[in-house]
Amino acid sequence: MKKPFIITSITLCIFILSACAGKPIKLKAGSQPQKMELCVDFAREMSGEHKLLHLDAVNTFIGQYNAKDSHYQLAPCVTGEEKTVRLTIQSTRYVPPKEQAMYVLVSTLGVAYLVSGGGIGFAWFGTNTTTLGVTLSDDIASSNKTIYRHFSSSPYFKELKAVKNKHMKQFQAFMFELFEELEQSENMISQPQVAG
Repeated sequence: MKKPFIITSITLCIFILSACAGKPIKLKAGSQPQKMELCVDFAREMSGEHKLLHLDAVNTFIGQYNAKDSHYQLAPCVTGEEKTVRLTIQSTRYVPPKEQAMYVLVSTLGVAYLVSGGGIGFAWFGTNTTTLGVTLSDDIASSNKTIYRHFSSSPYFKELKAVKNKHMKQFQAFMFELFEELEQSENMISQPQVAG
């Protein structure tokens, strides 16, 4: 009797997660940029430390991306007017160690309830999250709309400094995925359409 419930729950979660996937970010047909600037803005007031963490992560990413055999050559923001990918950090939230302990305690009680025969167990896991907007400059954008995305990382069993560093590594992974998405959109544009 529990098996159909579990399968239905998993299917529902997959459906919800796929429905929440963001809009694709696409390049304008024919734009084919080889060099691009990567700019970072902050929508809300953030401490200097938080801004520096994000800016250091972007600079590290640019170096790593350019060191690979990458499709584009990236540069830090200079003018930000042409051939530009602009990331606007809307918010970032880190889970401090005291909250980590609370999440672990609540989740432990929820699992213990299930194991003791209580029926339905529960868990509550907080994550470090960042919400940001991605905008392409008019010369390369297929749409001038800002596309909003978020990424998260697990905060558990780490001091706050380590939690922040781990989250910035996730930010770099997000940027690699973003530029892979741009490359794929350019490849789709450049492939000739086959009449069916």
